[in-house]
Amino acid sequence: MDLEKTVRKYVHDLKGLYVNIIVYGVVSLVSFLVWLSFGGAGFWPIWVFLGFAAAIVLQGLTLGSVKQLEEVFPFLKPEWEEQQIKKLLKNTGFTKATQTQEEKSPTTKKETDKKPVSTAKTAKSSPKKAPNKSKNL
Repeated sequence: MDLEKTVRKYVHDLKGLYVNIIVYGVVSLVSFLVWLSFGGAGFWPIWVFLGFAAAIVLQGLTLGSVKQLEEVFPFLKPEWEEQQIKKLLKNTGFTKATQTQEEKSPTTKKETDKKPVSTAKTAKSSPKKAPNKSKNL
């Protein structure tokens, strides 16, 4: 019974979304025609369109329409990034190109990850040097 209530509520909410889309379309069309009939100065109906579009998107999100969007745009799926990483790691051309770029680079990641260790004695005995501005940012 609980599952049936949940499904009924979802279908009722989905019907409400479809009705709202129709109402938003009619109101947007009427506002466009009013704008056009009064000379078309300053396109104010854009605010009506954007407001209704935001309301439709928010209402769709509450119904879980993002899952339907994932079918059209697969990069919205949470596992998409992991799938792409695995696919690129299997691609030997990508890994070889990445390795050759790292070999050509004068500084490797390991060198940049090292943090200088400073103590009070070394700070007093060695003067601070100005940072080299010729490095690439």
